[in-house]
Amino acid sequence: MNLINVSIVGKPNVGKSTFFNKIFNQEISKIGDQPGTTKEVISNGLYIQNYNIIFHDTGGLKKKSKSKETEQAFITKECHAAINKSSIIIFMMNANDNFTKNDKQICRMILNKLKTLIVIINKSDLIKKDDLKNKMIQKNLNLLYSDIYFDERIVSL
Repeated sequence: MNLINVSIVGKPNVGKSTFFNKIFNQEISKIGDQPGTTKEVISNGLYIQNYNIIFHDTGGLKKKSKSKETEQAFITKECHAAINKSSIIIFMMNANDNFTKNDKQICRMILNKLKTLIVIINKSDLIKKDDLKNKMIQKNLNLLYSDIYFDERIVSL
């Protein structure tokens, strides 16, 4: 049996826990409108064709300056530990948010650790398809990571 760890990371309230719950079709992670709902890493697994795939739902990452608060420092530490033990990282973003310097640093850190990075742009149903393509994919990710292949698909769960 092969083991694959997959961590779901991103800013607070981008839909990480909702996505995690959709994977398992049950409410495992608590969801809410308030940032900081997920404080500890929540893990659950699937067994698919001789692969044990363990998904880790992490708390929201914030800027370094805001990560020094006791609760956020714990969330950040737990998230980094999940990233370190995972071979695949799903970086989730909200389609209405800009790709920030902090987002770029997180993605580059993940890639520097030689992890497979999957970027999911969530809540894209709330904006026009052309706006999503212009705002997120072409202007930000392709320019910042010209050495990486991007597969631009719209998928609805």
